[in-house]
Amino acid sequence: MRILLLITSILLFQLMSFGQSTQLTGGNNFSIGLCGSGAVYTWGSNSSGQMGTISAGTAYPGTDYTTPQPVYFTPGLSFTQVNAGSGATALALSCKGNVYAWGENKCGQVGLGAASTATTTTCGAAGAAVGSIPVGIPNEVVGGVQGGTYLKKIKFISGGNNFSIAVDSTGLVYTWGENDAGSLGNGTTTLSNSPVLVQKCSGGNLTNIVQVQ
Repeated sequence: MRILLLITSILLFQLMSFGQSTQLTGGNNFSIGLCGSGAVYTWGSNSSGQMGTISAGTAYPGTDYTTPQPVYFTPGLSFTQVNAGSGATALALSCKGNVYAWGENKCGQVGLGAASTATTTTCGAAGAAVGSIPVGIPNEVVGGVQGGTYLKKIKFISGGNNFSIAVDSTGLVYTWGENDAGSLGNGTTTLSNSPVLVQKCSGGNLTNIVQVQ
């Protein structure tokens, strides 16, 4: 009986441990985990700063990590989603509906706007424009003018190969990053360092979208 109770206790402890992680996502040789507390952890390759930061303004050394490392954010922030896409860029969605990104940014997929070295036609050199410090993503550019401070009221995030996607609470879809094959869906093949709105074939913004993968 004691042995049975011991085995049951061990199994319950393991299940409780697994339950602490609410989401896991894998990118190109690295992973991101989101805990029930809203904290974000990363592990694996750190070639492009995708581990994030240890403390304010201090990046993890550019070495690989075989165990999860906590990503530092401004105190008081917690997160509901994380996504590693299929590249080396990390995305996290805060409980307030803002998007944070870090890691490889050679195609503008971190969304730093003018801070990226990528041009409107080509991606930067391999390993260039690394953003190891998580930053809030600026709002979309409309007519060359930033429409607000940060992306807000975002419900879902996703990452592709050198580009990123977000859906807001109204069903609008935002994309940023590489666009040589039309990945951004805005009717052009021009790279964007900041979010742009996805367009419909018939004209106007794509609407009523509830989720992206």
